[in-house]
Amino acid sequence: MRLFLDYENKTYWGSKGKYQKTYELLFDKLVPVQDCAVTIEGELLRCATNLMYDYYNNGSCNMADGVETQCDYCNGSGSLDNEDYVPDDEDNDEDMFVDCDWCDGYGYTDGRRKLSDRAKQMVKTLKEYLPEHSHLVSQVVESITGDKHYNYDYNHEDNKPYELLMDGVVEFAINKQKEV
Repeated sequence: MRLFLDYENKTYWGSKGKYQKTYELLFDKLVPVQDCAVTIEGELLRCATNLMYDYYNNGSCNMADGVETQCDYCNGSGSLDNEDYVPDDEDNDEDMFVDCDWCDGYGYTDGRRKLSDRAKQMVKTLKEYLPEHSHLVSQVVESITGDKHYNYDYNHEDNKPYELLMDGVVEFAINKQKEV
């Protein structure tokens, strides 16, 4: 008997999340078509859904801003000495240098991604109202800003924090609805 959720097949994205039907009912009831939700449970659903949507649909590219760093290999010049260069009388020094292979001649490389302002606000909201799931929110942030950003070849173990976070959001929303 399997005691863990199969994250490859039972995802909210695939319409088979742990609380799928409840999620859909709550989402339809609490999340507006645009803008922020009126209730905190609606806002948490909106935030978690937006993060999850962008992960599955876009590799989280809309949740991160790129950061460029100076290429360490060429010290930002974009070029390296051409080791095969042999001076001759007709040379104008263009052949003395070649484009740096590390940065493709740009002088800068992609650095670690940082959260977009939009993603920062969603993460802040999720951490504020779901402190017991802050470790999952941190894993989602790592997924967005880490080395695997923009990776459409999903290792389904990587989606686990998104799915577990959504479970926590739905549980929170269920409990809040019971209080009303």
